[in-house]
Amino acid sequence: TSRISKSMLGEFISKKGNEEILEAFVALFNFDGKRIDEALRELLESFRLPGESPLIARIVTVFSEHYCASDVPEGVADKDSAFVLTYAIIMLNTDQYNPNQKQTKMTPMDFMKNLRGVNAKSDFAPEYLQDIYDSIKANEIILPDEHDNKHGFDYAWKELLLKTESAGSLVICDTNIFDADMFAATWKPVVATLSYV
Repeated sequence: TSRISKSMLGEFISKKGNEEILEAFVALFNFDGKRIDEALRELLESFRLPGESPLIARIVTVFSEHYCASDVPEGVADKDSAFVLTYAIIMLNTDQYNPNQKQTKMTPMDFMKNLRGVNAKSDFAPEYLQDIYDSIKANEIILPDEHDNKHGFDYAWKELLLKTESAGSLVICDTNIFDADMFAATWKPVVATLSYV
């Protein structure tokens, strides 16, 4: 459901004892044909990542396994490599956008250096890591409803379309008995919208 609290969902699925729910949740995503950062971005659009390291590790472990089981482009050797790369992407995202970060921001070379020898004891392709770095640098991985740009608008539109599926069919009635209730429910937002415009 699109109405659930994304931070509560993140805490719930990452708790010890909820592993089966986490696995079932991640299995709902189709990562076929997606680069690892694109798949991670899609996953992290659905809930807020918890702040504690063990909880993040649980989510990253299940994500890495599901990603490697999908039909994805070459570049990641195995699930352990995917785990390390996913963690590195989360750290890169934090490094680039955390306002409390006082040090110099990570460069593409720093990012590549951190990942030396972790792709089944060899290196990831530099172009692959550069593309990931550029993607994160251009567009922060945060909940889309916290974006105030096109990314946020596109996600809000997708959420709205999802809600319409459960709304049912529109029934047109030859009566006005519902007009008072409709007016009572809508007049405040309508006036607020018109006032804003």
